[in-house]
Amino acid sequence: MLPGGTISSETWQTLSVSATGMFYLLLSRGIGWYSLEINYNGIFMDRVKFGIGDVYIVAGQSNAQGYGENGNWILPAPANYPEWIVTGTQDGNCTNLLPADSYNTMNQISGFSKLAPTGNNSWCYAALGKKLSEAAGGMPIAFFNTASGGSTIKQWYQGSQNQPAPNAYTSGAQFCDVPGYTGPYIGQPYTPLRTALNYYASLYGVRAVLWHQGEADADAKISDAVYKIATSSEYQTKLEAVIAKSRADFGNTNLAWIISIASIINYKAPLDLVRNGQIASVNATLKRFTGPDTDYFNGIPSQAYRKDGTHFENSATYHFGLDSLAGKWFSTIGNNGYRILAGFVPNVTYTYNSLAETRTLTAPAGYAEYRWGTNINNPISGANTRYFYPTSAQGIKCFIKDSNGNWHMSTEITVMATPGTRISAEEKMAEDFGTDLTLYPNPVDKDMTIEFTVQNANSQVLLEIVDINGRVIKTIVENPHSKGRWKYQVNNFSETSGVIYFCRLKIDELSLVKKIITVRN
Repeated sequence: MLPGGTISSETWQTLSVSATGMFYLLLSRGIGWYSLEINYNGIFMDRVKFGIGDVYIVAGQSNAQGYGENGNWILPAPANYPEWIVTGTQDGNCTNLLPADSYNTMNQISGFSKLAPTGNNSWCYAALGKKLSEAAGGMPIAFFNTASGGSTIKQWYQGSQNQPAPNAYTSGAQFCDVPGYTGPYIGQPYTPLRTALNYYASLYGVRAVLWHQGEADADAKISDAVYKIATSSEYQTKLEAVIAKSRADFGNTNLAWIISIASIINYKAPLDLVRNGQIASVNATLKRFTGPDTDYFNGIPSQAYRKDGTHFENSATYHFGLDSLAGKWFSTIGNNGYRILAGFVPNVTYTYNSLAETRTLTAPAGYAEYRWGTNINNPISGANTRYFYPTSAQGIKCFIKDSNGNWHMSTEITVMATPGTRISAEEKMAEDFGTDLTLYPNPVDKDMTIEFTVQNANSQVLLEIVDINGRVIKTIVENPHSKGRWKYQVNNFSETSGVIYFCRLKIDELSLVKKIITVRN
C-alpha cells in the first residue's frame, strides 16, 4: 500500500543465495505501507508487511505518559485508527533495561495498551497518529513513550547528569525508588529516554522528541528548591541541558525537540515562571521547536478540559480533552522536526567447516559491543564478540553497539543442527526451523489434520493455506500461542484431483511451508 491508498505491483527481484542458504537484500523506498513476498524454488514462502514513516519519542510527565486506570478514565475511542499507528508493547515504567522488543512485536496502538517503554496507555497518541498519517497520505507512524509521571525539570536534569534526583512526592526518596521497581535508580527519570534513543531511534529512525512537562514545577504543594526550579531561566537552562545530553547520548546534534507549554495543575492558573522558561527554550535554528500551548484552549485556560484539574480526559464533560490535545500537537508538529534515518542492519554471515564440524556466525568488525541471543537484555553467556559458534540456533540475533552507544540488530537466524545434503526445500526448511509441521493425510481427499509444535511461550502464529500463486485460500489461525503441540482440522479441499496447495506456518519471524496435493477417490 503506497501513500494515497493505491496498490503498486513491482517486478520480482532474483537474489543470490549462498551455499549456506543465506541471502541479503537492501531496499530503498519512499514513505508508505508495503508488502514484501518471498518465493523460494517456486514455493511461496512468506509475505511480510512493513511501513516506512515517522517515529516520535515522547518525554515529560503524566500528561505525556498517560494517566488513569482502565475503566475510570475515558480515552479517545480506538475505532477507525489505522493499523499502522504502532508502538512496542513493553511495560517498563522506571525501567533501566534496554527494550526487549524487536521488529515482530510492533503492535497497533489502542486503548489502555502500553506504549513502550514507559507509556501507561494510548493517551492522545492514536488520535495524533491518525491525524499525522492522513495528512501524509497514509504514512505509518510510531510512538515510543519515555515519560515519567510527577517528574520535574530538575529531576530530568539530575538524571541526565547521572546525579541523585530526590522526589518531593515520595518524601525525598530517589526518583523511582519505590516498591515494585528495580534499580539502579540513579539516572531516572532520564534513563528510559536515553535507552529509547539508543535502541528504538537507532533501529527505526526518529523525527522528533515530543516534550510535555511543567505541571510538577508549577505545583504549589512543592515549595522546597531541592525539588524544583526557582526561576524561568533555571527551567530554560536545565531543559536545554537535557536536550544537549540527549543529542550527545544519541550521537546526533540534529535530534529535534518539540516543546509544549504546560503549567496547569490542580485547577490553578497557568504559571508564567514555568511557561516563560519553556518559551525561552525554543530556538528553531537549533531544532528546538514550539509545541502546543496546552494551558490554553480557544483562548481560555484549559482547566475545564481536565478531569482532576491536571490530566486531560476524552469525555464530553471535559470537552474531549485528549482529542483536543492531539489536535494541538498536530497543528504544531507540521513540518517541524528533522527526519533521522534508521541505522544499519548488521549483515551476519554463516560458515560451516566440515572437517572440524564447526559452525560460525560472523558479524561486522569494529564495534564497541556484541551480544548474541534472542533478547538483548539476556544474551547467551560468553557470546560477546563478533563471532558466535552455535551447534544449532533458532531465532538468534546479533545486537551490535556502535561508538555512539546506539544498538543495531540483525535479522533472526536459524542454524540447523546437522548440516547435510539438501534433499528438498521442504525438508531443509523443516530442519532449519527447529520444529515440525505434520500434514495428514497427504495427498488429501477432502479433510486434513495439521499439527505443529510451538517452541516458545506467547509466540505469534499464522497458519494458512495458499495456492501455487501465493493467494491465501484459507487462514486457519492468526493469534498468539503458548508453548506446546497444536492440532487443527481443515475441511473441504478442492473437488479437482491433482490441485497443488501449500500449507504455510509462520511462528514469530520464522516460516515453514509444505506442499499439499489433492486427490479424489
